[in-house]
Amino acid sequence: MAHSFPDHLRRIRVRDVALAVFALVVVLAAVTVVLGSRGSSDAAPAPASAPPTDAAGSQQSMLFFGDTYTAGPSQLPNRSYACLAATRLGYLCNVESDVNLAYVAGTITQPATATQGVGPTIDVPTVDSRIDRAQVLYRADVVVLDAGRNDLSRSSTALSAAFLTTVEHARRAWPTARLVVIAPWSIDNLEPNVATAAGRPVPVDTLMQDALDSSTALAGVTLVDPGALGWLRGQNIEQLRAADNLLVPNEQGHALVADALVSALTQPATRPDTTDTADDESDN
Repeated sequence: MAHSFPDHLRRIRVRDVALAVFALVVVLAAVTVVLGSRGSSDAAPAPASAPPTDAAGSQQSMLFFGDTYTAGPSQLPNRSYACLAATRLGYLCNVESDVNLAYVAGTITQPATATQGVGPTIDVPTVDSRIDRAQVLYRADVVVLDAGRNDLSRSSTALSAAFLTTVEHARRAWPTARLVVIAPWSIDNLEPNVATAAGRPVPVDTLMQDALDSSTALAGVTLVDPGALGWLRGQNIEQLRAADNLLVPNEQGHALVADALVSALTQPATRPDTTDTADDESDN
């Protein structure tokens, strides 16, 4: 049997419920204000070094051109020295790579295999041929050229001319970007040579620096010289070789190279001044 309440009791109950709801709303509003104030004052501090941004506030990016080294261990760019270094420096990373990428156009013969006495002859893709495509695909604030390993059998004249043409093309494509060249190197040879027409060996880093010095348009280009900077020197190289390709670094090797590149790009100079040393040697 349902109970009925007198009208005056029914009015009291409705009023009590209304007052309770009002009180709850007031309390919740107060809590919201307190929490809002605390959130703004106790917010996590901004990072000490914010990522570099452009005028519109977008994060800046680095673009790398290179071969197997730049592609990363097992062709995973996010684990390459390139993207590790870019991330450390606060940039987005883009990689334009090919296992045979070079400065000099032409053909090369691939190494022989167990079933093939002579490897196939292939056309060499060049950095210069990739620039226009990359310009459309990537906005770049720093452009890094890490090629030339596939050019060491070319003549010094051919390499110098192709290298200069390529860097000038890159400068035109990204006129406001910082342009960086890494002299050719490998985990087995930090200071390779190329031969002149007469067969005289020339350090490839010297050849590239001379080419850059010959063009006033390239005065601001940074040449990173792994040999002079001693990349991987003192390391156990056998522990840094990739299991699937002993000629390139594994993940540990890429991490060490990334450290070296970050150091090179954040130091005032990337090439030691050897003028005094050369003068001293010439006097003896």
